[in-house]
Amino acid sequence: MLLIARASREYIDHTLASWTATKSLDCFGDEALAGYRAAFAEPLRIHACCEDYRAGATIDRLADEADMAAGQKIAAPLLALWGEHGIPAEGSNPLEVWRRWANDARGHGVACGHFLPEEAPEPTLRALLDFFA
Repeated sequence: MLLIARASREYIDHTLASWTATKSLDCFGDEALAGYRAAFAEPLRIHACCEDYRAGATIDRLADEADMAAGQKIAAPLLALWGEHGIPAEGSNPLEVWRRWANDARGHGVACGHFLPEEAPEPTLRALLDFFA
């Protein structure tokens, strides 16, 4: 947390850019960037973000394992969308992963990085409209 706080703007700009397909901040509007930068200028928000990631690797994972062991699945239809560039593309097929967790999982990759609405607004909107139709 202290490392992030010492260079919060550099950290958030680097992180955001590295998660896009183009490795740049070009897809973000000025207002959005200002919001991210303001959030990461606050030590308590940086702490909360770090705790969220920590929970994902610890207590959240334990809760997920308990749900899986109990056979609990998401009952509502689930739309999974992911960027074709980045971490999801390097690992397991995200749709196959979600099908283990939900009775009705559908979706697909989108030609972008992590930030679907910013990098690929039209394909993201089409997928959402199709799903909710």
